[in-house]
Amino acid sequence: MFTKIIVPLDNSALAEQALPFALRLATVAPAKLILLHITKLPLLLDDYAQEEREVVTTAQEYLESLKQKLTKTNFAGYHVQPDQLETLLSYGDPAQEILRVATAREADLIVMSTHGRSGIAQLIQGSVAKHILQHSQLPVILVRPTKAAHPQLISEQKPTEVNKSLSRDREIQPVIIALDGTKEAEQALAPAMEIALQLKAPVRLLNVAAPAVLTHAGVPGLDYIQDLYGAEITARKLNNQFSQYLGGLQKDVIDSSLDCTTMIRVGETIDEIVIDALAVQAALVVMVSHSRNKLGMGTSVAEQVMRQTYLPVMLIYPVAHEIETAASTTPAVF
Repeated sequence: MFTKIIVPLDNSALAEQALPFALRLATVAPAKLILLHITKLPLLLDDYAQEEREVVTTAQEYLESLKQKLTKTNFAGYHVQPDQLETLLSYGDPAQEILRVATAREADLIVMSTHGRSGIAQLIQGSVAKHILQHSQLPVILVRPTKAAHPQLISEQKPTEVNKSLSRDREIQPVIIALDGTKEAEQALAPAMEIALQLKAPVRLLNVAAPAVLTHAGVPGLDYIQDLYGAEITARKLNNQFSQYLGGLQKDVIDSSLDCTTMIRVGETIDEIVIDALAVQAALVVMVSHSRNKLGMGTSVAEQVMRQTYLPVMLIYPVAHEIETAASTTPAVF
């Protein structure tokens, strides 16, 4: 179970959109939230001391106001006790400070927005995300702010407005686990199941198979028919392998007291993940950040999924000593 969650903030309404998902987890677990505000101190100028005091005071007031808002009122069904919420002010490089604090406070999950004060998707495209995803051993949930988001900070909103801004993701929706037939990808199973158990949500195991490619040689027409027939036979065999593979994993999930369905889709990896996630209105898509198959394209798959939807994506960094080559009977899906 996830019991200590880091939520990086930067005094922007965009960054705060990671809070609903984090609050939801903290409410049902219950878990402790650490609201981490990272700021840079002013340059060493003549009035450095005064500027430093202003920076620190502004950040502290923001965190305290936000804590009061989130603990004093039941916002859209979310309510955390004061002892569940910790605020922390840190200085320096955002990526390094997030990892340092996560280690020092023994956190087991990071939930953060893809947008911050700059208004650009620097979490995915910039050095912050790359550094965190390359060096963190913790799962990271990335939340893309919606265009319809309330432009105000939560600390500046009235209770009714906050109720509205935190009211998403209230229905029970499935947690999708994207798999590619490798042991690396299967490392997403355990943390995804933990999330599903905490949310009391069903699990959906998703494999995406590449479409068959026809090759032709020799007699026109006849070879095409033969190739088409051969491709159909191959597709059926692969479908049976996929079904057996997912069926075995499904049994393990069900044995953990979770409802579980499986889905095999044929097409482009990113497109099919997005289509399936939208079709079932998924609460979360979970995948590894690195894998020998096409699923593990760094953050590119997660980035493209979030570009086409507003679904949170949870990235798991596979542990090296647990990585093994998939059994020969396990299909390479992507």
